[in-house]
Amino acid sequence: MRVLRRWIPEKAGNAGTSPAGSKVEQLTNTGLLIVKPNQNKAMQIAKNCKAALLLRPPAQMVKAMKLTAVMMLAFLLQVSARGYSQKITLDLQNVSPGKVFKEIKRQSGFLFLYNSNDLKRLGTVSIQVKNADIEDVLNRCLASTRYTYRIVDKTVVLVPRPVVMPVVTAADVPPVVSIQGRVTDEEGRPVEGASVTVKGASMGTTTNRNGEYSLSGISENAELVFSFIGFESKSVPVKGRTFISISLRLDTKKLDETVIMGYGTTTKRKSTGSISSITAEDIGKQPVQNPLAALEGRIAGAVLTQSNGLPGSRISMQIRGLNSISNGTVPLYIIDGVPYNMNDQAVPASNDLNSFGVFAANGGQSPFSLINPSDIERIDVLKDADATAIYGTRGSNGVVLITTKKGKAGPTKLDINVYQGAGTVGRFMKMMSLKQYLALRREALANDGLTPNASNAPDIMTWDTTKSTDWQKKYLGGTASTTDAQVSVSGGDARTRFLLGTGYHRETTVYPGDLNDQRLSVRMNAEHSSLDHKFTATVSAMYSYEKSNLIATDLATAYNLPPNLPLYNADGSLYWNANFTNPEAAFLQKYKDEKNNLISNAVFRYTILPGLEIKTSLGFNRLSLTQNRQNPVGSYNPSSGQVNNALFTNISQQGYIAEPQLVYTTKISKGKLTALAGGTWQQTINNTQYITATGYSNPSLLGLSSTVGSEAWNSRDLKSRPH
Repeated sequence: MRVLRRWIPEKAGNAGTSPAGSKVEQLTNTGLLIVKPNQNKAMQIAKNCKAALLLRPPAQMVKAMKLTAVMMLAFLLQVSARGYSQKITLDLQNVSPGKVFKEIKRQSGFLFLYNSNDLKRLGTVSIQVKNADIEDVLNRCLASTRYTYRIVDKTVVLVPRPVVMPVVTAADVPPVVSIQGRVTDEEGRPVEGASVTVKGASMGTTTNRNGEYSLSGISENAELVFSFIGFESKSVPVKGRTFISISLRLDTKKLDETVIMGYGTTTKRKSTGSISSITAEDIGKQPVQNPLAALEGRIAGAVLTQSNGLPGSRISMQIRGLNSISNGTVPLYIIDGVPYNMNDQAVPASNDLNSFGVFAANGGQSPFSLINPSDIERIDVLKDADATAIYGTRGSNGVVLITTKKGKAGPTKLDINVYQGAGTVGRFMKMMSLKQYLALRREALANDGLTPNASNAPDIMTWDTTKSTDWQKKYLGGTASTTDAQVSVSGGDARTRFLLGTGYHRETTVYPGDLNDQRLSVRMNAEHSSLDHKFTATVSAMYSYEKSNLIATDLATAYNLPPNLPLYNADGSLYWNANFTNPEAAFLQKYKDEKNNLISNAVFRYTILPGLEIKTSLGFNRLSLTQNRQNPVGSYNPSSGQVNNALFTNISQQGYIAEPQLVYTTKISKGKLTALAGGTWQQTINNTQYITATGYSNPSLLGLSSTVGSEAWNSRDLKSRPH
């Protein structure tokens, strides 16, 4: 029997008609309506009594349910409290947080959820606790880190500690002011072009011809920095002022810096000529192969131009304009007292190693590519009468004095410097698309009244008009790498000093293929003085070897080829057209060169009397270049009638110099008098041999001149002995 209960109103008699076939009783004392359905009509009663589904339990049952809920909640709180109040005992020193978490898990059963990379950033921790709560242990473990934790059930989740950003109000922002002022030197003269900047900000300006400046929107707590070339920089706090004038002092440190001037030294303060200098510190900041490249933008009045970006290429230097039309603008280069100019009678003088040799993709080759920039201590450039007064007509285009590094007294020191770099073409020329190019070609033919055919318009009628090539990206879109390693050992005492060094430099190109230029250099310098310091001997030597396998053609010239020019025929052979050169042929023409350079110098000095000394400088230089360019018949258009041929070049130059000098130095009143008497003997011999060889039966023999079937020789032997 089922009993259905529901709440009824006080007027139970109006409850309505009871279900058919059932007995109804009204219990007024409890307020319940009890329906006792017949056994066979239970389903019908359930359907007819939908209102009976809105049930409400009796008061006794409600009390029982509340009591049960309270007991269950107390039980859960007890379980939770027991889990969080488990005691942890640890004694760990300099261990990873992961080990701490593992030990906590073993003792408490808690699981840990974290990012492995976050765990690596925590470092090591040391912790010692006894019967501590898990919260206390975790707080100690993560106290000095950027991470905190959350406990979810029995899992500890490691999360970044929230960053609390300070609230900035209008009262915290200092007011801004507009500042005006004037910058002068110590004598009150205006300094034009002085830089006025706000320290720590990108705001700034320069002074006008009256030394005046103005700045607006400057915080009253800011600091202004005043600077100008040749003066000491000065910082001035604003402190709410609107007018700030300052006086700059001359930078005496730079004025007292030693500079080389011909056969002696002086300071910028006492120099009467125009001398510009850069030091090893300036050179070391620039990853260059050629030391002349370090002068660009750093020598006033000098213009340096590099023929292209390939290693070993020519760098032309012009000091104070064009001084000669037919004799060139090449200055006189001197390395440790030894002249370093090519004396090959080229007109105009270019100072190229290969003036009468083979030109590869890098064009004219600079002899300074054989000089290791890391071996140079300083470079001084003489630009005016000082140059001609000391070196005569040889210095009419200026003089570049290069001084190499020397050993210094002190403990033996080992220096190692290695760097790796990469380079790409920064910007390509914007070219027409294939669609634009073909439209232009059709318009050009129409303007000329021509009908396109396979002869006058193969790019329209024969070549694929749906496929194009970006020639710049294809041949100049690679990445050039640079590797440089330098090792040196130096040291000595007050009497004897030495320096030994070696360097390796390798540089590749942006062209496809393994094309590179490599240089190996070795350097030695030693200096010794007698016990009475009257006699001093200095000996230095520098040797370098360089080899290159660059291609013979500069692929940058292929940028304007038709975008749909085919490179190969269906059989894999090179495609040729009478109007265009196939750039792939350049990779069939091999080029190799090897260079050697030796510079040695010895200086002997002896003090005869106080203030009087005799000095002799002896120098030797030998420079050589061998080249081989191989041109197989397959690299030429068949219609040209060319055959296998090769070019060979052997260039050798030797130079000798001896300079005896007598130097007298004495003080006169508050001044100093230096007198120098001496002479120079110099001899340079240049031999150049250029060979054109043809008649090779096999392209694989192009590198050998002794296996030629028939040869055409074109040799040149140049000798010059200037004194």
